[in-house]
Amino acid sequence: MRLARVAVLVGIVCALLAVLPAFADTPSLRYFEQTGHTVSGPFLAFLAAQGDPSLLGAPLSEATVQGTTVVQWFERGELQLNADLTTSLAPLPRALVPGPFPRAAAAAASQSPLVQYFPETGFSVGFAILDFYREHGGQAVFGPPVSPQIGNSQWFERARLDWDPVAQRVSLAPLGRDLMQLAGLNPDDFATQWVATFEPTKLLSAPAPDADGTDVPQFRSFLQVGSQGDYLKVWDPARNQYGWIAGSVVGPASAPSWLSGLANAEYVGLPGRIAKPLFGEFPDPAPELKHNAPVWITARLTGSDAVRYDLDDTGNAIPQSIVRLPRPPAQFLPGRWIDADLREPVMITAYEGNRAVYSALAVKGTGGHPTQIGTFAIWRRVANETMSSDTIGIPLGAPGSYHLTGVLFTQYFTHDGAALHYNYWKSSWGYAGSHGCLGMNYDDSKWFWDWATIGTPVVTRT
Repeated sequence: MRLARVAVLVGIVCALLAVLPAFADTPSLRYFEQTGHTVSGPFLAFLAAQGDPSLLGAPLSEATVQGTTVVQWFERGELQLNADLTTSLAPLPRALVPGPFPRAAAAAASQSPLVQYFPETGFSVGFAILDFYREHGGQAVFGPPVSPQIGNSQWFERARLDWDPVAQRVSLAPLGRDLMQLAGLNPDDFATQWVATFEPTKLLSAPAPDADGTDVPQFRSFLQVGSQGDYLKVWDPARNQYGWIAGSVVGPASAPSWLSGLANAEYVGLPGRIAKPLFGEFPDPAPELKHNAPVWITARLTGSDAVRYDLDDTGNAIPQSIVRLPRPPAQFLPGRWIDADLREPVMITAYEGNRAVYSALAVKGTGGHPTQIGTFAIWRRVANETMSSDTIGIPLGAPGSYHLTGVLFTQYFTHDGAALHYNYWKSSWGYAGSHGCLGMNYDDSKWFWDWATIGTPVVTRT
């Protein structure tokens, strides 16, 4: 397999795509099993905006850089990322357009409502091709016609539309491989392959041994989309993210069996928690999963019964009703920061830029002692704290007073005593029960202690 060309460009692609806005109303990524490639971000949003994710067929490459432009080739065309961060079909090279053809005079153009004349190029578009053209964005997507209809085909600035009289339908012509070859590229050089880890390792943020990374268990499958030196550029379908992995710890594998079932799903790729009602009696659809148990949610599945979530790479599905996912914040902050969503069940999420890396349910302040709302920063950390109510104006022995020792992993984010910490005297995770602090279980409070530091922003919101 030859992936050298992809490898040189893949870092540039990731840097450019990282500045793009999120597209909350569309799936974030889709895997095309027939060609082994993924489509994500603005390219997938473009297809969704046309109302037809299969408009361009399957991708023939990952997003890559051609010259100074981020592009992606498909069976039926080429998408490009423009300077203003919009996405469009790339213009067809002159070598793929026949002609030149004589322009038709405006007076000679048909006045039928079934035909439209384009004075800027002097050609008309009519009937089924015109219907398809209008339904899929018209001139804004395909550009004006640059030829008359010849047989069952007509060329436009950015595509060729073909009429199939047998199937009675119009589609974009399969020009993707021709476009790549005219650019001096061999489509086979962009082939992908599935690999799996044969020992625990890390998914790295860059192709370097000292890069930040997340732990990866043995036998996790990845789609290899490029390489650089001793590292492979991979897509992790369970986490819906790209990263780098050492080539020495993987071998050939097959796609995860559950992946084909997600062809029309919305990828989520977020850390979540099992959140069940703590008060009253309710039916439990998944008694084997305990309240506040961590789960990584891969995709949202739409079935006939209900919307469900898929767990990690195991293929198990659970009802949406018992899953709490991070609610999108009003804005993302650079670097590491903490989002404390006080809407019950309360969820604290660790972000690295716009990527959620860990979430946990927490106890928040009560109505009489609410957790403050605002943007703060961790200013003091105490590994083993003693908390006493007399420091916040409640004398010991008075109603509501307390004196607690052994409060581990305490990270103060307000100067009146609100902190993230281990809460060993409560277990009502996700609900009110503190004097303004955000208390978590041992594992979660230790995780945030190890991950955060002095100055880490903490945003609290409802």
